[in-house]
Amino acid sequence: MKKQKQKTPGPSGWRRGYKVVIVVSQIPDVRPEIFVSCSAIYGEVRYIPGRVTTPQPGCGPLCVFTTKKDARKFINYLGGRNLRMFHCTYTPSAETKAWNTLGYESPHFPPGTRLAAQVVISVEAE
Repeated sequence: MKKQKQKTPGPSGWRRGYKVVIVVSQIPDVRPEIFVSCSAIYGEVRYIPGRVTTPQPGCGPLCVFTTKKDARKFINYLGGRNLRMFHCTYTPSAETKAWNTLGYESPHFPPGTRLAAQVVISVEAE
């Protein structure tokens, strides 16, 4: 049976943005890079380019940025080490705060942050 290629979500209801991720694997030609959420210690979410990513069970929405400038400021705030910024598409979440499996809730976010129910990262933003 032939494998079907996963389709990129259609434009209806999807918006463009930027996703900042941590690179946890950088061994060229041995295995692909692994990208995880910046809050990986509270419930790792893995991002694979071209695939739909959703929150872990028991966790709140995902966070994305609406502008490259705000995403870059967040990277600089975190120190920039092992961080990458990707172009993404996302579906907005109706939630007003994010939470993780430890019960930590956050209604406060860096400027330009939007909460997302689904995210698809595509290519790295320069």
